[in-house]
Amino acid sequence: MQGRRNLAIFAVRALAVLIAVSLVWVALADPYNEFLVDAGSWMSPDQTETRVFDSDILYKGTGLSTPVTVRGLTLHWGLVLIATLVASVTGISLRERAASLLGLGALVVLTHVLAVGLLPHGYVWVAEPGSPSWARTLVEGLYSVYWGLAPAMIAGVWALRFWLRKLTETQKSRPTHEGQTGTSNTGSDPA
Repeated sequence: MQGRRNLAIFAVRALAVLIAVSLVWVALADPYNEFLVDAGSWMSPDQTETRVFDSDILYKGTGLSTPVTVRGLTLHWGLVLIATLVASVTGISLRERAASLLGLGALVVLTHVLAVGLLPHGYVWVAEPGSPSWARTLVEGLYSVYWGLAPAMIAGVWALRFWLRKLTETQKSRPTHEGQTGTSNTGSDPA
């Protein structure tokens, strides 16, 4: 019964946190995009320019056949996902929650900076004479998989580590049949 209660608390909390973080993120998205462009543009090829255009990230320059726009709000879902997961989970102290949010947030920001800085290299390769016709599809596919899966994998590893630790703590706190006084071990399964 306790498990169902915790699951219900998590679900309600997650929905409330998701709505709150999404509303706040709309105001933070543009400055965050500016930060990503500033932090990642040093990795971009010299013949490209990376800048913020509305809530999008725009790549243009002589190294690209056409300007490329990446939807900023779509790309931030991983940060919102991780904040929602960590803020909503039950059975975690405020200190652990804050440390997890900071650590996981820093990892996701690092993946975002790398993605913003390295994507133009793929588009420069696409624009080179003699590049295969499927090159653009490959670059955009790899970028989407990277950007989509990296935050989810970071959150998944955190959740696995968190719940495995909780499971270990729970098993250690339960008395074993052999260790209890006044019980006999007949070798039969008590379940």
